[in-house]
Amino acid sequence: MYRRTGTATSLRCTAVALGALLAAMSAVAFPTSTSATESITEYSAPPSPYTIVRGPDGAMWFANQGAKIGRVAMDGTVTQYPTPLTDANITGITSGPDGALWFTEYNKNLIGRITTSGTITREYTVSGNPAGITSGPDGALWFVQRNSDNVGRMTTAGTVTAYYSVPSSNPALREIVSGPDSALWFTEQGENHIGRITTSGSVTEYATSAASWNLTVGPDNALWFTEPALAGVARVGRVSTAGSVTEYVLPAGSDPRGIAQGADGALWIGDSGLNAVTRMTVGGAVTNDYTVLTSNAGVFGIAGGPDGALWFTENSAGEIGHLTAATQLMTATTTAGTLAVNVPASLSLGSLAPGSTASNVALGSLAWTDTLNDSTASSITLAATDLYNATGPKVVPFTNFTVGSGSSINTATNNTDSMPTAGPAGALSGADTTPGTTYSSAVTLASGSVTTEGTWTQPGNTITVVVPANVPSSGTMTATLQYTVVG
Repeated sequence: MYRRTGTATSLRCTAVALGALLAAMSAVAFPTSTSATESITEYSAPPSPYTIVRGPDGAMWFANQGAKIGRVAMDGTVTQYPTPLTDANITGITSGPDGALWFTEYNKNLIGRITTSGTITREYTVSGNPAGITSGPDGALWFVQRNSDNVGRMTTAGTVTAYYSVPSSNPALREIVSGPDSALWFTEQGENHIGRITTSGSVTEYATSAASWNLTVGPDNALWFTEPALAGVARVGRVSTAGSVTEYVLPAGSDPRGIAQGADGALWIGDSGLNAVTRMTVGGAVTNDYTVLTSNAGVFGIAGGPDGALWFTENSAGEIGHLTAATQLMTATTTAGTLAVNVPASLSLGSLAPGSTASNVALGSLAWTDTLNDSTASSITLAATDLYNATGPKVVPFTNFTVGSGSSINTATNNTDSMPTAGPAGALSGADTTPGTTYSSAVTLASGSVTTEGTWTQPGNTITVVVPANVPSSGTMTATLQYTVVG
């Protein structure tokens, strides 16, 4: 085994970066954590790792098309277990409801089971070239057959109880996941559809603009899927559980494959075309493309790990990648109960020259909880502190941070009383002359009343930065953004 480590590089050059240092408060603000650093590490896993999932044992497990099932521990130790048939072409893998891993052998029409100790207990015969596989809400395994246009159901005893036909004439089914609506959702590479099937076998199809490959449940409880650049245009799509489809065009050169939800409430995409891991907000905005270390790696499958990072496969390079996600979850206990803020730890604002402007850069989603009735109105505000140039003095006045509050508040759970409201856009302005102090005025992102209790998310917050002409052109400008929660 070898390991290669490096700092993650954004294709949107980070000449200016904002690190997020958060604070929560009851009567007085107090810091609870500091920002994270993005880095990528690659681990050897030859020959062709394909899809990857989080296992029940706190490790990541992957399907290797070279007839192996692989396990990678959080310290990067890779162990691979060969399957009996060397030309099986293992494509799908999932954590089963029985505490084992289940996988598909595409070329041999088999579904296999492997324990977390690495013992392959059985291989069960199916048909139609099984591809994606997932655990269903009914405690069974559900899989798609790429060449027979069926969705199959298998018990953990290995009994296939049903094959359900998909109406399209040539859907070329590819991937399947369990949805938040107690149904199964699947992609159709051949017929430009996203499909939904109930556990009783009722199928509904929703039209998309192009072939869909992989999909995941997003932080907004919708299904998110990738549309590779097969027709020259690459997209990421979103379909609500009611069937409403929205698609977002990716930059030129993109070729998205795998997609997963990150710990930061964003979507993360394995982009084979850009040779990168891409971060997208639930509003469809691409915030970063992190280039992997190996050229032409064939970035493919991706999944969130128990360490809060992203783990991904490099199909062409024969490697497993690890990206530390630049996110933070700040939690504090106050008289109101538990208050939490979930935001990006850092932001890439692009290559900014002195006197230039970066407009409407995504701040990510906020999430907070107020659990107890009290006499204090809940609110979240944002201010700036410690703005400086890495190679110069700490007295560098940014003339304007303009924060645009997300326009909507989404209820999540425990909403028993009144909802908070989003605040208006405002400016963070001032000059940083004293290290360690907040130098800007605060902007209110959201506010509630004394009866506002529950858990909420607020997507769509943005920031616009105007760089003064007297900023040195070399070095990295950094700033700290301080969130304050009252409740």
